[in-house]
Amino acid sequence: MSNNELEVKVTKDNGYKTQWAKGIFYRQEGNKLVFKSEYTKYGIALLFILTTTVLLFQDDSTISSMSNQSIKPPEEINTSVSIELESYSEIKEKVNKPLKKRLIKVERLSLVSPEGKLKIPLGAQAKAKLITGGTNGPIKAQLMEDLSFNGETYLSEGSILWGKGTSTDERLIIVFSKVVLRDGVSKDILANAYDQSDEILGLKGSIIGRSSKKLLAGAGLGVAGALQTMQSSQNVGGVAVKEPSLENALMNGASTAALGMAEQELEELKNKQTIIEVKKGTEIIVIFSKG
Repeated sequence: MSNNELEVKVTKDNGYKTQWAKGIFYRQEGNKLVFKSEYTKYGIALLFILTTTVLLFQDDSTISSMSNQSIKPPEEINTSVSIELESYSEIKEKVNKPLKKRLIKVERLSLVSPEGKLKIPLGAQAKAKLITGGTNGPIKAQLMEDLSFNGETYLSEGSILWGKGTSTDERLIIVFSKVVLRDGVSKDILANAYDQSDEILGLKGSIIGRSSKKLLAGAGLGVAGALQTMQSSQNVGGVAVKEPSLENALMNGASTAALGMAEQELEELKNKQTIIEVKKGTEIIVIFSKG
């Protein structure tokens, strides 16, 4: 081969010519390609800025033209298409309507007969207190607890009892004949008031209207006795004899008058009815005879 002939050789360049970004974004380290982090960050930031700028300055004509497009009517209408509408039901509407909670106060039940009288068992009892003062005449009391018997409630707490008082020598007898329930309905009953201290029929109380007469009668008897002792007497044969004198006559007359008045007051006191007074608010026990 002469010196003027060209010699062609094939050499291996490992693709360096196709690697246009080599040295800018990555570098060769042996058989590995390593990205340069500083240039990569700058490239990503630049790409983000360009994208944002394009979106901000984009013309709104494209968007407005899309929104202004009208809906085209259908070219064909199929008359066989039917629409089923659900019929309105008032009952179904009420069932589906949410219910409002209402607070209802239920009163305790009482056993009432068809005639309107309470069927209260014999011997049923409850505590009560006097709303009015107790004496001869109308008296009002109020139950302090429910009237219950064998698990059944017949009268509720707060029911009003109406009765009449009658005085005896030592106690006030009260008989209740009406009860007014909390709803305002009145019923016929029969019950008696017992003293809470000893649970005996009748209430203990103070006696009024007799003290002054007792004092007056006692004073009259005392005056009569004193006048009898004040008369002068004379000893005749060992016997004391009252001489008939003006002084003795006056003393005897005064003594007789005082004695007569005292006896008259005592007789009236025996015939006069005793009046017992019981204070308002006194707690009692009411025992029912029948209802």
